[in-house]
Order: sequence, then structure tokens, then C-alpha cells
Amino acid sequence: PALTLRSCLNCESVEYCSIECQLTDWMAHRNLFCVNPTDIPLATLAKPHRVPFLKTYITNPFARLAKGIWLHDRHKQDVYVLLIDSFRLREADDFTYGGMTNNDSVYSGRVSSCPAFRRFLYQAEAKGLMPPWWSDQKRVECLTKGIDKRPDNYHDLHAMTRDIEIVVVYEDAIMTMQLRMFAESVLGKGAAGSDGQLMLQKMVVAE
Repeated sequence: PALTLRSCLNCESVEYCSIECQLTDWMAHRNLFCVNPTDIPLATLAKPHRVPFLKTYITNPFARLAKGIWLHDRHKQDVYVLLIDSFRLREADDFTYGGMTNNDSVYSGRVSSCPAFRRFLYQAEAKGLMPPWWSDQKRVECLTKGIDKRPDNYHDLHAMTRDIEIVVVYEDAIMTMQLRMFAESVLGKGAAGSDGQLMLQKMVVAE
């Protein structure tokens, strides 16, 4: 079959045969050729972007985050992967920037972060952040998605993640920001005690 090449999201000057290939080249490519997403004006970053593998396209994601309805009006599979990756990125941030780990996390040597993710889901439910159709059964389905160890499942609670992996997989330079802001709304604070509310307000205005 014909090989499908993926262009770099930021500069579109280089094409890659796979996510793994792009990740391997990222450090050199970023330093030599690529525009850093932090250098892009807020108004440009806030423009709606269609993530290829998400089934539902939504507009104004930052306004939705501010209203607590970021997960609403989405396909259930989209909700599952966004919940999983929001949690995984927050775990990575807590470990990287705060040296903090859950006792039942891959960052503390456990095989899976599933127990910690289950608590994250309970907290999101308690905050009223889940879509109206959410139920105990949907929680089970979400957890099942997170422990699926098939090679084509990136959203895996057995694996650590990094910013660049999220950017490459979602093909969206600001998905990391959305995921972090959602995790902050669940947990009540940002990684290492940071506060992203001012940035959220700026992104809402930019939309």
C-alpha cells in the first residue's frame, strides 16, 4: 500500500512516515527549522482546529473550558481519549515540574496508572465536568480504553507521555494547553501548584 506521509504541523516543511519518525527527529527539527508554538500570536493559536482522529469538531474550546462544558457535545470515544490524555499529561507535568507522583502511577514504578486515573474520573464527575450522558457504564468503558495495550492505542495508561507526543498525535499545537486546563479544572490547581486561569481568560478573549 502507498505510504501516507505526515507534515510537521508548525512549519509544514518536513514530512514523516510515522509518529515515531517525527518524534525521533523533533529536537533537531525544532531547533533548526520549526516555528515554536509559543511564538505564534494568541489569536492564531485560538483559531478552531480540526483534529483528524477526533470524531466531533467543536468550536471555542477555551470558552467551553471556562464554562465547564469542554467535554459536552462530543462523541463518547473523543471524551474517553481526552480524559485519558488530560490525566496522562498532568501526571507527566507533576513528575517533571513538581517531582510529585501518585503511589499507583507508572511514574512510581507501577505497571499502569489506572487506579489513579479512576480517582481523576471521580473528581471530574464530582465537579460536574462530564457530559450529560456520562454514567457508571461509560466510566468502565473509558477505563477499558485506557488499559487497552494494543500497539495502535496511543491513549494508554501503561505509558508515559510528553508534550511533543501530544502535539504530534493530535496534530494540534495547543491541545496540550487544553488538556492541562481541563486537568486543572478537575484537580483545582495546575501542575506544581500553578494557576492557568489568566491564560484561560486570554485564550477565551482570543477566540
